[in-house]
Amino acid sequence: MLQNKKIIFNSDKFKIDGEIFFPSDINDKTPAIIFCQGIYSWYEIYRWVVRGLAEKNYIVISFDYPGQGRSQGFFQSNINLQFIESPLQYSAKNWRKTTINAINYLINDSPISDFVDNKSIGILGHSLGGRTASEVVAVDNRIKAAVFLTHTNLSSIKNIDIPVQLQGGDNDLALFSIPTLLRSYKKLDSPKQLIMIKKATHEGFTSVRNRFDPIFPEYQKDVSLSYMIPWFDYFLKNKKDRINDIIRADDKLSDHIISKYNFNGKNVEMIKK
Repeated sequence: MLQNKKIIFNSDKFKIDGEIFFPSDINDKTPAIIFCQGIYSWYEIYRWVVRGLAEKNYIVISFDYPGQGRSQGFFQSNINLQFIESPLQYSAKNWRKTTINAINYLINDSPISDFVDNKSIGILGHSLGGRTASEVVAVDNRIKAAVFLTHTNLSSIKNIDIPVQLQGGDNDLALFSIPTLLRSYKKLDSPKQLIMIKKATHEGFTSVRNRFDPIFPEYQKDVSLSYMIPWFDYFLKNKKDRINDIIRADDKLSDHIISKYNFNGKNVEMIKK
């Protein structure tokens, strides 16, 4: 069973709308994960991953960036102006600031701050949220493990020294998604993994079906969670027995963009035998 609480916190001059999911029986310090949404979105379309992680005994916070969803922005969250505002907010580094302020709020002022394990904080982001998450990891040493879906900031990758899992789909038609993931994997020096899901799309990491995006496979979200959860279990909860779940070669991984991992300086391809 899960609980969720609606939240509002301040990030500079903006009031940020969001929610926290957590196990109903929480009674001890628990690892927490910060979720970073993509551009032109709202946090509800990512509940599949937020709930999926919370069901595995994580505290998960998600929120709308300034000017998106119900959060305040330059234009008071006017949905018709979001296509102008969201790039402006990101360019002004307000996405990065808001993410850091979300961490501060979660561990210091949130309704369940007493239960957050400050030494076991992870981050997860999709699309521009993945890019933002990588920027935050590069400057905030409170984060101990990360998963980036479809995008990163290549300039930040060289400054990351925590375990990173990269996830994408081999049918992702979004601008530079696949090349960015491949280059990010190559540039990372920390423990790393590249998961490429067969026929998966950019929008398949949300609950929205975009008429311009290929239809994503029904298994995309399940496969994503099946690698993401053991990754966080291994690096945030120190569950070493989860290694086999991390490195297994699922038959729903891409056949032409090979998934792989590197924990000790040696790349290992994940090919189903």
